[in-house]
Amino acid sequence: GEFKKGLSLMEQAIAEYPLALAYRNLAVYWNSEGDPVKGNEYTEKALALDPKDPYNLVFAAVFMAANGKKDEALKIARANMNLMPASYNLAAIFAQNGERDKALAMLRRHFYQYERYQSVRAKEMMEARVDAVFESIRFDRQFVALTNGSDGRLPIPMKAMPATQAAPNR
Repeated sequence: GEFKKGLSLMEQAIAEYPLALAYRNLAVYWNSEGDPVKGNEYTEKALALDPKDPYNLVFAAVFMAANGKKDEALKIARANMNLMPASYNLAAIFAQNGERDKALAMLRRHFYQYERYQSVRAKEMMEARVDAVFESIRFDRQFVALTNGSDGRLPIPMKAMPATQAAPNR
C-alpha cells in the first residue's frame, strides 16, 4: 500500500546500482499510472543497459506492438518463445497483433506452467483481465474461462486504457 515509498526506494536503488529488471519494474509502474512516456523512458534505459538481454527485448516488444511496430514485435516474440518467464509478455504481443490463439496459449503457459502458486496465479489472472494489452480478447469466452480463477479485486475496464501494463519478468 505504500507505492510512493516503494517507488522512491527503487529510484534510489537504481541511482546506486542500475539493473535492467529495476528499470522494467519502473516502466510497469509508470505505465500503470497512465504515463506511457515515462514508462517508455525506463524501457529504453533497460535496453540501453543490456540491449541483447532477451527479457529486455521481449519487454520492449510489448511497447513496440502497442505503438504500431507490430512486425518488429512479432519477430522478437517468435525468436523468444522458449522464455517461460516471458510468457505473459509474449501473450501481450500476440494479443496486440490479433493472434488470439497464440495469445491464449502463452497465457495458459504463464498461468499453469510458470506460476506455481494459486494465490499468485489469481492475481496474475486478474491483472490480465484489466491489462490494456488484452483489450482485443478481454471479452472472448476462452479468455474469460482461462482467467476465471482471478481474485476479482480490480475493476474490469469497459474500454481500452491508454497505456500497456507489461510485466517486467521476475
